[in-house]
Amino acid sequence: MSTEPDAVPAEPRSPRSLALWVLGMAGAGVVICVAYLLGASPLFPSCDPLGGYHGGQAAAGSLESAVVVGIALWVVASISSYWLRRWLPLLAVGFGLAYVGGLIVLWSVSPEIWGPRVCS
Repeated sequence: MSTEPDAVPAEPRSPRSLALWVLGMAGAGVVICVAYLLGASPLFPSCDPLGGYHGGQAAAGSLESAVVVGIALWVVASISSYWLRRWLPLLAVGFGLAYVGGLIVLWSVSPEIWGPRVCS
């Protein structure tokens, strides 16, 4: 016989905490996306402060793709959070890693799709 008490399963998270988690993931996604956007097309480019960059990572298609990937992963994470309430921290890490990984891949393939990033 064991002297340890029986393991009690963790209580599922409340709808309020789940909603706060979803909003928190949206905020994290916005921060990651803004970092990509500023890296691809900085506010004050070093080549020409008035012209900026175009093509490659700074192409409109690349920037739009970064936003679409983030929204798609956020929707998947938000829907999954309903069923995986006990695993929210792991789901949050998975969302962040998947989004950053997707943007790294997007950064590397953007020049192949939209041409090289050049200064205006």
